[in-house]
Formats: sequence, C-alpha cells, structure tokens
Amino acid sequence: MADGGSEPGRGTSPALKAFRHRDFRLFWSTALLSNSAAYMQFIAVPALLKDRTGSNTWVGAASMASMIPATLLTPFAGLLADRVPRRLILTITQLGQMLVALGLFTLYLLDVLSPWRMLGLLLLNGIVSGFQVSAWQSFVPTLVPREDLVDAVRLNSVQFQGARAIGPGFGALAVGLLGIGAAFFINALSYVPVILAILITRPRQQISVREDREIWGDLVEGFSYTWGSTALRRAVITSFVVSVLGQSLTQLAAGIATDVYGRDAKANAGLVAAVGVGSLITGIWVIGWGGRVLRSSLALLGLAGYVIGVALMVVTTNYAIGLLGFFVCGLSHIPITTSLNTFMQSAVPDEIRGRVVSTYLLGVMLGMPVGSFALGRLSDSIGMREVLALDALAFGGFFVVAMTWFGRFRDIDQDEIVTTATPRGAIAT
Repeated sequence: MADGGSEPGRGTSPALKAFRHRDFRLFWSTALLSNSAAYMQFIAVPALLKDRTGSNTWVGAASMASMIPATLLTPFAGLLADRVPRRLILTITQLGQMLVALGLFTLYLLDVLSPWRMLGLLLLNGIVSGFQVSAWQSFVPTLVPREDLVDAVRLNSVQFQGARAIGPGFGALAVGLLGIGAAFFINALSYVPVILAILITRPRQQISVREDREIWGDLVEGFSYTWGSTALRRAVITSFVVSVLGQSLTQLAAGIATDVYGRDAKANAGLVAAVGVGSLITGIWVIGWGGRVLRSSLALLGLAGYVIGVALMVVTTNYAIGLLGFFVCGLSHIPITTSLNTFMQSAVPDEIRGRVVSTYLLGVMLGMPVGSFALGRLSDSIGMREVLALDALAFGGFFVVAMTWFGRFRDIDQDEIVTTATPRGAIAT
C-alpha cells in the first residue's frame, strides 16, 4: 500500500494505533515469538553453568561474554544503523544468532558443551547482538508514521517484557520434559519467522548522504548530540544505573535461587518469569493509560519500586517472597524503560536516531555484564544476601539523586530537546 503497509484502523483502540500497520504487526508478533524462545535459552545457560561449576562467578562471566562485545560494538552499530538499511542488518544478525543457538544445541547433544565452549559461543552471540540491538530499536519507528511512533515504541517495550514473562515459563517446561538442549533448539527455530517478517517489511528509513562520511566524526557527532542535552545525558546515566543494580539480577537468578532460597539452580526460571509477569502487567497498563501520566512520574515510581523489590528479596529465605521481590522489580522496570526509551526515540530526528539510541543502549548493555559479574564475584566472597542488601541501599541512594540532582526527571516530559549539536543532511529510503 502507499503508506508502506498500513491499513485503516477501524475499531482499533487509540492505545494500539501502531497495530493498524501491517509491517509493525508482523514484526511485533514474530519478535514476541522469537524473544520468548530466546528467554528459554537465557534461563538454560546460567542454570547449566551453576549446576556444572557451582560458581556465581562463572554465571557472571557468561553475562560478560554475552554483553561486553555487544557493548563495545554498540556505538559502531548505531553508526551502521544510520548508514545502511536496518532491515539488512537485522536479517544478517538474526541468522547469526540462529547459528549460535544451533551450535549450543549441537554441542549439548554431543555432551561436549563445556563451560569454556559455552562462553565462546556466548561471545560470538554477543558480537552479533552488538550489531543488532541499535538497528532493532531504531527499526521499529520506521514501520509506522510519525504520529504512531510513541505507540510503536511502547508496544515494542511491552513485546520484550511479554517475552520475558512467557519464555522462562515455557523454558522451564521444555527443560523439565525434554532437557536443557530443547531450549537451545527451540530458540534456533524461532528465528525463522522473524527473519521472514523482516524481509517483507517496507520501512521508512532516513539515511545520511553526506560526502564526508568519516567513521570517527560520525561517532563523535552522535555522542556529542546525546551528551550535549541534559535530558538525554540523564537518561543514559539512569539506564546504566538501573541496568547495573536491577537488570543484572536476572542474570544472577540461578545463584540467588540456590544461595538465598536453597532451591535448585533451575528455579531461576520462576524468578525470571516473575520479573516478566510484573513487566507485562505494567506494560499493558502503560499502553492503555500510561499516556495520561507524565514520563517523569512513571520513572520515579519505577525507581521507588525497584528499591522495594530488591529489599523484599533479602528480608527472608522464603522462595515465595523472593518471587514477590522479583515480581515487584518487574512491575517497576517498564515505567522506567518505557519512559526513557520513548523520550529518546521521539525527541531526536531519524537520521541520527541510530547513534543516539546506541548511546542510550550503551548504558543498558554495559550495566548488565558489569553488574552481574561484580555482584556475582562479590557474592562468592561475602554472600548473596549481603550483596542484595547493598544493592537495595544503592538503589535508594540513586532515587535520592533522581529527586534532587536530576530534577525529578522533569526534562524527559518534553518531545523536543535542547542540545549543543545538530545532525547534518539526510534523505529518505
């Protein structure tokens, strides 16, 4: 169709306007399936490592292997996402991740999947992910017209959290019935529909046409544009802190299950699923009613909720209370990430969006491996409950910073930013 795959939105809820567009519907639904399967692998890897090594440091090292390469590549990936079709980047990276999942399955089936080989494959997956994440985040807004951009970004966030709720539950079922290898195999198969969906979309991407296409100059431009705005800078810092203190805990769920609650490492599936269910609930709420609440208020509520959720994890050794703590963290996560991500996506022009988003994602992706490795290593020295208590105190301290130094996040309520740098020319593709 003339609008690149959109259809009349008869009977569509105002909160679901992005679903009027065929391209977005296809991408969203297949991404939900694929990311749900990825969470099966997400809970299988640390459970297998914890069972075989008994060490939280190994679990943290797995997170480092997955995330550090992706973190280092993110700035270059953001530049690439502004220079070449994001659809091409996503097709190649999805194929790469499918091959890694098949590698994990094959080695597990042959009973030669050692911890070091697992880290090697996770390292490859991290390299591929490094090129994918920026393209993915900046691809979503190109599937809908400008007036539906905010709804598309919100729905994309909910899709990720829905996968976090669905994947671990089905992963635990698959592992229980068929073994850990099933999680790897199902994950590999799930990439097929999302690749097909990507290939048939018709995105509206703006690609830079400057002749002075120097890599370092473009990278500096993207970073300067982001860091030149107080609002964007605070969003990046907040994403990093939340990732270090909050998101990293899902990577350590296997260690928390065994060391704090005396359960089997595979009980991490319940803890991760609790985060996903909580995120899904607030995600649905944000879609329906979140637009009536200021982004700044949502972000502050999310931070406060994280303080409460992490505190609940350490008040008792009861697994049910642990589930509640992870659930509260899940409830808290979406208000923060949706508020920050929606602001970052809507406040910048498309020709520089990939680089700005990559700077934001740098905070998220760097925080997870740094947090999981540091907290995991520290827990092997002083104990996991003590580490969680320190984590809750640190979250409380950052909440005070947000209320004072960050001005209660009021500057993310705007849809336009003030920055000391401006992007240069672009054309549509």
